[in-house]
Amino acid sequence: MSVSDKAWEHNQTCVPKPNEDEDDKEKAKEEDCCQQTNQKYDDIFSTLPKERGWRTEHLMQYQDTWLPSGVTTIKIVTSFQQHFKALPTAIILATYPKSGTTWFKALIFAIMNRARFEISLHPLLTTNPQDCIPTIEELTYDLPFSAGNEEGVINRIAELGARDWDQFEKYQEV
Repeated sequence: MSVSDKAWEHNQTCVPKPNEDEDDKEKAKEEDCCQQTNQKYDDIFSTLPKERGWRTEHLMQYQDTWLPSGVTTIKIVTSFQQHFKALPTAIILATYPKSGTTWFKALIFAIMNRARFEISLHPLLTTNPQDCIPTIEELTYDLPFSAGNEEGVINRIAELGARDWDQFEKYQEV
């Protein structure tokens, strides 16, 4: 074995890879952040007024709104409030359940995309309007918070939202 081979072998065994220390620090930082975030949600959750629910066992009042009980619901709402940034051209559809949300989604999607698709190939001919425009619930409920995944939720909102915001901007030009 040559001197350079021995030196290389020594470097490989004695010198830590630069990313290992950084990865450990990053993991520790993420775990600490996750614990702090979970503690914050637990603190909020434990102080909320609670009443018997009609569709769920309990409802909890958070910022003058009654929500289904559960730490996850509070996490989703507060995370959304803290991180969601609407663009000036954003269209937000807010309706009561069973009040024509699907119909409104179809109208919004058709108007926003009227020049984008040929009539015979329009996605609404083969796709449910619910699948054409994502809802906030779809963006958040699919991603668990248990692993401190708030960033994943926000990235998902941004990822799907950006696609729709582009469409909303095109609608503004029409």
